[in-house]
Amino acid sequence: LILVSTLSVDYVFAAITINPVNPRVPSNSSWFVYNSTDPGTTIEDQVYVFNPTDAPVKAKVYSVDALQINGGGFALKDQYSPQIGVGKWVDLDTEIKLPPQSGETLDFELNVPKNIAPGDYAGGIIAEIVPTDDGGENNVKIVSRIGARIYLNVTGEVVTDFKWNSFEYIKTDRSALKLTFSNGGNTTLTTNVEAELKNMFGATINVYKKNFPDLFPGESTDADIVLSDDDIPFMSILKATAKVNYTQSSIAS
Repeated sequence: LILVSTLSVDYVFAAITINPVNPRVPSNSSWFVYNSTDPGTTIEDQVYVFNPTDAPVKAKVYSVDALQINGGGFALKDQYSPQIGVGKWVDLDTEIKLPPQSGETLDFELNVPKNIAPGDYAGGIIAEIVPTDDGGENNVKIVSRIGARIYLNVTGEVVTDFKWNSFEYIKTDRSALKLTFSNGGNTTLTTNVEAELKNMFGATINVYKKNFPDLFPGESTDADIVLSDDDIPFMSILKATAKVNYTQSSIAS
């Protein structure tokens, strides 16, 4: 929720669609994926924005950086946040008009800085419907937007630096094991956790396994594993252990 004076703006998914014209990785045809890119490279590409509705729409199309939300999920910044990575390097910021059941192909460049450090970078291209002003007194304006992800890998030495920062039991409206870990390297990591719960006599009560979303370089995340109430008897003493496995992400494959 973004507040601008007395105007509130709610972001929802747009009715329009946005996709690469020539996806480079067939298994991820809705994403822009650029592997093994040298610093200083200029990539020329195209994005297709389509209006499947029966009404004309006006849309802004622009690039933004990605961000990591709690739990490791992928999200894209809004247009007004500072862009310091992919969102800054992509040369695309325009407004288009789309008649009903029609689309438009837009050219853009991704200019990789010459002095950029090797590793993985993420961002996206947003298509945002420009809301019409109905002239009414409604102070809530709905902004519809949809994005196509961009993953960029810059060549150089791969550095893997995974840190497991904490492990604790938490009890709110549910019982859970909470782990926090961070990625201090330059490559995106895929993580999965295996947690074992034992009683005071050492007998295994349950083993929990969970995969978590990709963890971007320089980011940290919380990883919660919710425990079954049936596994936690009243006034019991339990022991929990966990093992975290991490590997280089296969986003670009």
